[in-house]
Amino acid sequence: MAAGFTVDIAGAEGMRAGAWTDGEEFWIRCERNDEPTARVRLLAQDGERPAGASGPVTVAEVEARQRAGGSVAHPVLALSETDGTPSATVRPEERVPWPRRFAVTDAADRPLCLITRETSRFGRGGWRIDPADGGRPVVGRDGTLAGWAVFVLTLPLWVALFAGSLLVALLTFGHVAELLAWSRPQSVAWRRQGSPPVAGRVLTFGHLRVGYRRPGREPLDDRIVYAQAALHYFSRMHHD
Repeated sequence: MAAGFTVDIAGAEGMRAGAWTDGEEFWIRCERNDEPTARVRLLAQDGERPAGASGPVTVAEVEARQRAGGSVAHPVLALSETDGTPSATVRPEERVPWPRRFAVTDAADRPLCLITRETSRFGRGGWRIDPADGGRPVVGRDGTLAGWAVFVLTLPLWVALFAGSLLVALLTFGHVAELLAWSRPQSVAWRRQGSPPVAGRVLTFGHLRVGYRRPGREPLDDRIVYAQAALHYFSRMHHD
């Protein structure tokens, strides 16, 4: 049976204007369990202090960051058990806001994997996990093939809805425009490279469910799964 879990922000401070704060936490919760199974803490890289690092994000701090071009480097993600015992660390390999490569290590600083964010201006972006033990890479593409097929087939309807949302925004001065927003398919299915499309899945994200599932056919280390889910969640909240 597939095991499901969610990643949720522990507080509301980092939700404003796409900002994140040093020390902000995500909680990983398994299905039907309100208590967190693991924690993810955002830590500023050495020498970096994001807006609001010493307290809640203010409007002035957000505006200052925007004037600076949003140049604060991507945070380090520190994963731990619920009792605070460290389990893994995700370190960006570049000191930029949105790096492409992340080194994942265990509590003893031994390599677990390398996670790469694969971007594409016109096609499907995605994620790639290269296990440190030499196992087959795991690749996840933005939007499943079925999701993209449905999106293309219903494109005329989306265009009509988008036109309607613009009209509603004009009539209401933008107050309800966000309720009518739409976007490309958001679901992601990570699978072992070279495996069948369904049988090789190790992790999936469902946009409608807003959660992650582990099919269990080809299990992946919990620390790697949580590291990838945390990176994906952070990207959705602050970048995508």
